[in-house]
Amino acid sequence: MKQILSIVLVFFALLAQAQGVEYGTFKLNGVSSRGKAVRDRAIYPPTPTGNAAFKAAVETGVLSLTVLNSSGQLVRVIPARVSQPTTGVPNWITGMRYSHTGSRLTMEAAGNVGQLKFERQDGQPFTTTNPDNVTIVSGRFYSPGILQGQGYYDKQWALNLPVTPMRVTAQQAGGTASYAYQFTPTSGADRIVLSGASSSPPVCTTCSGPTTPTCTTCVPGTIAFNFQPITTNVNYWPEVDETRWERLNNQPIGRKIYLQNEFIKIGFWEKAGGAACELYDLKGPT
Repeated sequence: MKQILSIVLVFFALLAQAQGVEYGTFKLNGVSSRGKAVRDRAIYPPTPTGNAAFKAAVETGVLSLTVLNSSGQLVRVIPARVSQPTTGVPNWITGMRYSHTGSRLTMEAAGNVGQLKFERQDGQPFTTTNPDNVTIVSGRFYSPGILQGQGYYDKQWALNLPVTPMRVTAQQAGGTASYAYQFTPTSGADRIVLSGASSSPPVCTTCSGPTTPTCTTCVPGTIAFNFQPITTNVNYWPEVDETRWERLNNQPIGRKIYLQNEFIKIGFWEKAGGAACELYDLKGPT
């Protein structure tokens, strides 16, 4: 009987060592909180890497956290994998959304976002590539590619990565302010909004200038003149081009005008707001 009791006591002692309650200070949405969480040391061993992974798991919602006040009394319990609130998103981020094909994560941002940093929620480092085969290392900030035709959303990042709980940190352009998003992508997700507008702004149909109160952006193909038209000559767009162009949403180029001298010839398109869209070197190759 004593031998059985000894075995049971050893079992519970080993269990306590492998899985125990750990106290610490954790940062939740930028705010430090004192609390406790259950730590499985088989998953999060007492090593620098294990400590960092455990802290990241608590802070990103992978593990449940019991928040305590300065007296050690219960304040609240945050269950595991609680969706991150977006009420604290800084105003320099107009919008943030993601897509996932199952093997590629794409992030799109609007506002004054300069760079993004990608990390796994479990703290495990990774190295991958983007669609252009550029190496992407977790924990480093990367500048975006240009995104067109999506209204407010004008910046894009993509990396080859399977579905895994992510921590994506945005850094303000020209500054040091940052904000982190914690989320688990869904395979097949298409432009799921993490914060900000749920859709792109309306496309302009008439604009007296680059913007109007109800139409915050104008795109080629729908923008009107940004200057007063010449009314003394109604044929100020003498050319009509039926060629369809992808930047005009595959619409015909439409009316345009050429200006030239002995050296160059420039084509201005009405649908591009009177912008110069063609340039010909009359002394050399087109």
